[in-house]
Amino acid sequence: MYSIWDNLEKSIDEATASHENESLTARNTLTHTGTPLEAKRSQNAQKCHQKPLFDEAELWQENEALIASVPEESITPLKLGIIEEYILQGLRTGADKAALFLAAILGVALANNDRYFYTEVRKAIEK
Repeated sequence: MYSIWDNLEKSIDEATASHENESLTARNTLTHTGTPLEAKRSQNAQKCHQKPLFDEAELWQENEALIASVPEESITPLKLGIIEEYILQGLRTGADKAALFLAAILGVALANNDRYFYTEVRKAIEK
């Protein structure tokens, strides 16, 4: 049986392996400007973490009419479906893996009615 979690786990594993391979080959390599690649990668990472990785408010706002159209007891399953679609679309388009991870964590938090879990994971990632 296909599961979105299997696909997400596979993508994370591939990204981790790719990053480890890049690190091994880039340690002693300099860019054309003489700057080590590792330093350049760190600068790029700092730049891309200036904006929120995953904007939950925007996700719900984009689907506000749909969410408002369902009975109260159906809101959580609907939100889980919206998150699943967000992750699938992100995997297809090569979206930021941290944002997809946060979306998955939000899904777990919603399913378990544990907002604190999502908040703490998000804080840890944004550091």
